[in-house]
Amino acid sequence: MLDVGPASYRDVRHLKSRAAREGVAITDTTGTEWIAARTRAGRVVGCAAVIRQGPKVRVKGVYLHPMFRGEGTGRRLMDTAVGIARRSDADTLEVLARFADGWLRYDLEAVSVRPNGAVTLRGKLDAPPP
Repeated sequence: MLDVGPASYRDVRHLKSRAAREGVAITDTTGTEWIAARTRAGRVVGCAAVIRQGPKVRVKGVYLHPMFRGEGTGRRLMDTAVGIARRSDADTLEVLARFADGWLRYDLEAVSVRPNGAVTLRGKLDAPPP
């Protein structure tokens, strides 16, 4: 099992080229809070970026090395991102369309889809996940 917790861009930047080959951009911007998935040896093999923008939280740069998929780690990265949104009093989440299905378990609804594929979700961020 992988450990999921806080990180810095410096911790996750080595994933940038591998993630880019799968269409995931890992870039650092001001105000980004990073979450990392680490092996027991401390190697970072996955990440997510959470950016707070007033009442909105954007989740991007979600990536997990293929060898570690299918074990629930992606869900734990998402759970951590939703926890950050709840603690920041956000009422809106914005995630890439390819990840939107995973947010259905949080009782959120898609309210808009932008041309770049981002989906804006709104809902009961104050409620715990089922």
